[in-house]
Amino acid sequence: VLAVDSAGNVIAAWVGCAGAIAVNANRFTLAGGWTSAGLTGIGSSDWGISKPGLAIDSAGNALVVAAAGVDGGPRRIRASRFIVDAGWDAGWQPGVALEDGSVNTNEPVVAFDQTGNAFAAWQAITDDGYKSVMAARATGDGGLTWGIETTLDDAWVLSPPEVVVSTMGVVCILWLEWPLRFLMSRYDGSTGWGSPVELFSSGAMPTAGKVARMPDGRILVAWDEAGVLRVGYLTP
Repeated sequence: VLAVDSAGNVIAAWVGCAGAIAVNANRFTLAGGWTSAGLTGIGSSDWGISKPGLAIDSAGNALVVAAAGVDGGPRRIRASRFIVDAGWDAGWQPGVALEDGSVNTNEPVVAFDQTGNAFAAWQAITDDGYKSVMAARATGDGGLTWGIETTLDDAWVLSPPEVVVSTMGVVCILWLEWPLRFLMSRYDGSTGWGSPVELFSSGAMPTAGKVARMPDGRILVAWDEAGVLRVGYLTP
């Protein structure tokens, strides 16, 4: 995955298997080009790490999240922060867990709002195969202090969630749920996560959607539906 800051600097993160399964990262700056690849603070896994999620805030600090399994236990969501002022070699902080580790988790995503708060979302998978959408928020108070995880949807969730912050600062998490409908939960600073609302429904089997913010404040949602590209817009 890639993330770009407002100055055009880039951070890339990926799962590597050289010696141990871990989340690696590299940084490109306009002034110096690519640095040397190194480990984030997610930690190593003995049986698997999900595709990571990655975001950069307005100051150039970054956050990587991933689901990592250790000692044969459930894959847990962990987050590691990169502090740009500490430099590349010392910038990645030790990972912290975002949930209680009672069930397996999968494919987290993360985004920053304009004030430096971070929002992460992921799938939680029970032993019987049911998947829920979970979310957590971290306040940008000079560090990152994570709050308690919240269940957004505990029905039959078909796809990992997507998170997007509009240009107006509205935070939305979207996912696909049976029976074939896209749902969205919006974060309000006063009341927290809102109840899921249906955005689009389909008579055919859609694949997981992708979201992006537009300059006018709207959010673009795109998905494949039986081989046809569908696009929807919403004003949060």
